[in-house]
Amino acid sequence: MNKKIVFTLAVVFLVAIFVLSSCSLFKELPDKYIKRGILAVNSGFADGAIQNLEEALSLIDSYDVEKKSHVNLYIGWAYYIKNDYDKAENYFDKARLYCKTADLYSGVLLNYSAKGDYQSCVSFSHLIDEIPYDWSLKVNGETILKNVVQKSLGVSYAFLNDYNKYVQYRSYIPEKEQLKIEEVFFQ
Repeated sequence: MNKKIVFTLAVVFLVAIFVLSSCSLFKELPDKYIKRGILAVNSGFADGAIQNLEEALSLIDSYDVEKKSHVNLYIGWAYYIKNDYDKAENYFDKARLYCKTADLYSGVLLNYSAKGDYQSCVSFSHLIDEIPYDWSLKVNGETILKNVVQKSLGVSYAFLNDYNKYVQYRSYIPEKEQLKIEEVFFQ
């Protein structure tokens, strides 16, 4: 074989290896940013979470809508941590297209309750049945359990003066808060 053919084959081989390895590296990049973003949400570092998760979104293939929904879910939680409930709602809505998880359902309910949109909160009350009893999520350094979400539903029903529905969730509200709620809304 002449040297020119061997050299050309070697260059083509090296370029092929480089292209294949860079493709796999490119696919790993979003996952790195997603892991960092979720860790930041868990720890309460909302700005760091948003930065990493937005970077992940920019690297995810456009057809991978499930992964994009998952990332939008955690961006929603980051904005929830920042008390920016409108932006949180926007990202939770984007996540709802393909993400059907307890993490999403709890985020939707807690976000509506926190922003004082009690009617929307109770309109999604059916989602509480989709959250397993033993579910938990660490957000902002605290563990959120199903009973926290149930408490927000009870408070939402109180604000809407729906005593019958409030009573269904009353047991998830601490006794001192129950007394205040009942004094203000139901006496």
